Amino acid sequence: TRGVQPVSVDGNPSCADVAPGTFELKIQPVERGTFSDGTLQFTIISVFDNRFFDWASNIGVDVVIVKGGANANLYSYAPEATRDGSLHAPINHQNNKPFGLSHISVCHDQDAPPAPPPPPGGQCTGQAFDIRLDLAGTLASGFLGPAIKTDPDVSPDREQFSHVSLGLPGGPGPIVTADTLVAENSGTAETGCRTHISYENLRIDLNNIPGAGIPLTLAAAVLRTTATAGPGGAAGTDVQIVGLVVNGLQVDVGPAPNTVLLDLSTLGLPDVTGSIVLHEQSPIPGGMSANAIRVQVFTVNTLTGVIQAIDLKVAHAEADVH
Repeated sequence: TRGVQPVSVDGNPSCADVAPGTFELKIQPVERGTFSDGTLQFTIISVFDNRFFDWASNIGVDVVIVKGGANANLYSYAPEATRDGSLHAPINHQNNKPFGLSHISVCHDQDAPPAPPPPPGGQCTGQAFDIRLDLAGTLASGFLGPAIKTDPDVSPDREQFSHVSLGLPGGPGPIVTADTLVAENSGTAETGCRTHISYENLRIDLNNIPGAGIPLTLAAAVLRTTATAGPGGAAGTDVQIVGLVVNGLQVDVGPAPNTVLLDLSTLGLPDVTGSIVLHEQSPIPGGMSANAIRVQVFTVNTLTGVIQAIDLKVAHAEADVH
């Protein structure tokens, strides 16, 4: 997430109630797809357990209202945002989990400028990055990474690092280490756009998150993610994972898109839910997006009722034509 903490609002508020002067796009049910009111294009990238969702948009969004149960959560963005993750409705204190998603309302400026006309044939606007860790509701709320990424507006573009080690102040050690990182954009709208990220000797240790450590480690000898987009709306992704090890156990996979490797509720940790998904694939406007590995962990602070969210994207590539 962007680190925005929701504010609970009684009842069933609308954009007119919480952000007067904005347009409202109401989405019900909350499911993957792209929704539009003619100006805003709002894509729900993924939905987890009918309680959490990620989104992206073509223009800036001021407020997202998430309704579930008797009340709603209000996510306010200043400056405006074009994507966020792990949004949820208020907490159901009977089970310390968010209420199921009823509907959402997206509030955006009525004077939002129209998108500039694309050049003839469009242009490649994809991006690749190594890792992104978002933390919300924890002592270390904020984000970590990426260490290496391509410029979404530049093709060709190539970035390369020999080694990265990422951690947070107060942590007992690095959260992520990896070697031989390469991120690349290539191609044209006419011949096909391609983004690619690869690296070796990945190790992730979520025990090292200050104040919110989770007993979960992942390692891989090689990771590669490729996304492509071309003329006529053709788009696809490919993920290769070699030597995957989770909590010390070897996992042999040739991951099909959106393979759920592990439901974290099976680990037996109190009030912990979430999942590990391999080759997480999602459509985006004009193309396709993929993460080689996506880890989402949700816990509830039983004293404050605040949800602690850990959202980790590993080896991300997205290719699109605009």
